[in-house]
Amino acid sequence: MTTVTVTNSTAIVEVIPPASATVTTSGEATATVISGAPVFYAGSFEDSTTQASAGTAAANLVTMNRTSFSQGVSLVDGSKVTFTNAGTYLYSFLGQFAFTGGASNYNITVWIAKNGTIEANSAFTFTTTSAQASQILGNVKDIITLNAGDFLQFYWWSPAAGMALTPTATGSNPTRPASPSVNVNVFNVAG
Repeated sequence: MTTVTVTNSTAIVEVIPPASATVTTSGEATATVISGAPVFYAGSFEDSTTQASAGTAAANLVTMNRTSFSQGVSLVDGSKVTFTNAGTYLYSFLGQFAFTGGASNYNITVWIAKNGTIEANSAFTFTTTSAQASQILGNVKDIITLNAGDFLQFYWWSPAAGMALTPTATGSNPTRPASPSVNVNVFNVAG
């Protein structure tokens, strides 16, 4: 707990939960206490490896090997985006899919599971072109309400065994940065 004393002036004291404060005044002092300021919970996770398809009949669990930012959201066991606090969250999945091994259009379907159970109406499908080494950036965003301790996992499937989540290496002429095969961002939009 923080103690604030205001003497012969005016003060505004902001208290962000779970902190608390005691405010005392003397003389001609006034104090206004603002409490309940919004708290920001967010996480940003990515993967730097190629994640090959486990086969045309397999649900491929997306894994991540790097935490870029984490506040109230963490990456557990390499695939579970886990929430410390209840609330409504926006999630964004970016998957860089590449196809090698033929010349046909192929679909990729991405979906989520909450606490190990597939979420209804969470699947989105993307299609590659028929060119060899075709790439597509799968981008899925949605809002979900979660309880403290809940976790999300991301999955993908393709009828093409040659499909994979693939990172991009740095480039030159002009200089270009590397990009991960997967990037997942989440943040709370309501408490």
